[in-house]
Amino acid sequence: MNKASDTEKDSKSIDPSRLEAQMEKLAKNPAFLKKMENVVRREERVLTIRSPYVLSADEVKKIKQKLDIESRVSLRVNMVVDTSLLLGIIIKYKDYYFDYSLKGQIARLFESLEA
Repeated sequence: MNKASDTEKDSKSIDPSRLEAQMEKLAKNPAFLKKMENVVRREERVLTIRSPYVLSADEVKKIKQKLDIESRVSLRVNMVVDTSLLLGIIIKYKDYYFDYSLKGQIARLFESLEA
């Protein structure tokens, strides 16, 4: 009976060379790579910064520090130049939206005057 249980156990174990061959095959499959890229993108956090000019790396770093964004999170910074802002910036991160632009302040002022 030991031989039967040993054979059964061997059939359930994974052969490392076979597993490696399967992983190599998947790594060459464009459809699999596309799916994995989408999974990674979903896990990636995006910080969108809109400003009237291109911000320096130091300015972006200061913004991230002010927002206290975790450094261990995969973070992609999406810079958008929007000259209609005049001054200031708009920051979007997850569900948060911070409008520190002159355009936004003027819009809020008009809204309060209309109410």
